[in-house]
Parts: sequence; structure tokens; C-alpha cells
Amino acid sequence: MFKLKEVVTWLGMTVLEIFILVISVLIYSVFLTLKVEGYFALEGSWWIIHSPLFVSDALIAYFSVIVFVRQYLDGSYRLAIFRALWSFNQVLLLFLAKLLLCFKLENKKITHSEVFSPIFFLSLLLVIRSCQLH
Repeated sequence: MFKLKEVVTWLGMTVLEIFILVISVLIYSVFLTLKVEGYFALEGSWWIIHSPLFVSDALIAYFSVIVFVRQYLDGSYRLAIFRALWSFNQVLLLFLAKLLLCFKLENKKITHSEVFSPIFFLSLLLVIRSCQLH
């Protein structure tokens, strides 16, 4: 098993960002289960099912802006810019994957490879980052 310090270093996220992500995935799992089982009141709306994930993206982006400003004001300009670029890149790619998934579930003309291409690109970036760290 990975230790928390290793996960934080590898993903480039803080513990708060990981906590927000875990809570949103938990809520999303409950919504998705209710939707699949037919207990969800709003039938056919995949946007509401995915809303906890979109909210977590917004919270993580907001938190990243706060961290960027604090690091920039402390004088660590290079670290602040690198962390901001990495965080916003992760948030943008994950948001794009969720957005394309919602379009696919709403019966738009999108292929599976188009939906998962941001995930593939993010995994490539994570592999490159993990090679740089070790």
C-alpha cells in the first residue's frame, strides 16, 4: 500500500484536495447507484448525477488558486507557477473527461476513445511525473 506522503507527492495534490475528491466520489457513487436501481427522482439527467464531481473540480480549482497566491506572496515564484500549472492541468483534464462522459451518456455522437482521451493523457503525465520524482 502507498503511504499518504507518497500519494501526495506522486499526484501533486494536498491532503485536503484528496479528501474533497474522495467525498465527491462517495456521493457520486450513491447517486449513480440510485440512478441505476431506478430510485433517483430525476430520471434521465446525467448532469445531476455527475454534479458532485463537477463541484469537487470547482473546489479543487479554487483551493489551487489560494495555494498559488500564498506561494507567490511567500516568494517561491517557480514552485507556485509549477504547482499551479500542474493542478490546473489535472483539474482541466478530469473535468473534460467528465464532461465528455455526460455528453456520451446523453446519446451524443461521441466515441469511447474521445471520452477517455483526457484520462489517457493525464495518465501519461502522471507516469512522466513519477519518473521525475524517483
